[in-house]
Amino acid sequence: MPGAQLRARRPGEGWPRRAGDYLYVWAHAHPLAFGYCLLLALIDLAMIAAGPKVSNEIIDATSTNLYNLHRDPLAVMVASAFVLPSHAGIVGIPLVGAVVGVAERWLGSAATVVTFFIGHVGATLVVANGLIVALRAGAVTRSEVHANDVGMSYGLFCVAGMLTWMMPPRWRWWWVAGLAATAGVTTLFVGGPTGVGHVTATLIGFALSVLVAAGRRLPGRPSSLRAALTGIADAPPAVAAHPVAVAPSEPDVRAH
Repeated sequence: MPGAQLRARRPGEGWPRRAGDYLYVWAHAHPLAFGYCLLLALIDLAMIAAGPKVSNEIIDATSTNLYNLHRDPLAVMVASAFVLPSHAGIVGIPLVGAVVGVAERWLGSAATVVTFFIGHVGATLVVANGLIVALRAGAVTRSEVHANDVGMSYGLFCVAGMLTWMMPPRWRWWWVAGLAATAGVTTLFVGGPTGVGHVTATLIGFALSVLVAAGRRLPGRPSSLRAALTGIADAPPAVAAHPVAVAPSEPDVRAH
């Protein structure tokens, strides 16, 4: 396993110390996931310390709404992925680490970042263009131009969808159904453009998964759900030791 090894457990050692050891090992094995989660937590804690007024100003400035996308699209696309939509979202950071960590293990850091931003940017553009059409048709109010929409959920759904390709065949459709249901349920609760973005990002992830599965046949593809989600390879099947009969060698007869 990459990173440091766990220390031997000492008698009477408390769970905080053991939890710290596991976090240390996990961080070394998943530097991208750990760094992203740490940034999310630190930025949110800084916003809490700054107070509601500053927090609202940051969310307004980094939101991928139509106004900000027209004013400075590149900056808000990047910044919005590091701002949580509410301070309660900090409890979901471990889930972010779990999904990004699995992707980092199987896809690599660079491919995970690319996948994340394909989903983040792609879903944002779909939502934005849908809002423009809806505004022209009079289906939504002008307030949607300044509606707040921040967070990492689009990218996260896309990465989760991308991971479909490395699920074992018997679990693959369960993964697809579970992820689709999750996107659908969040759409019902969140509603509006953000809900559409969740579904869009998931579909983008599924599409990327199909492309990868068609173009790559990796020998290291996991064969069990445990291996897929933990990155721990399955043990090879035991090979029974059988004596191998060796034919007696014939004498080497040469003409002299």
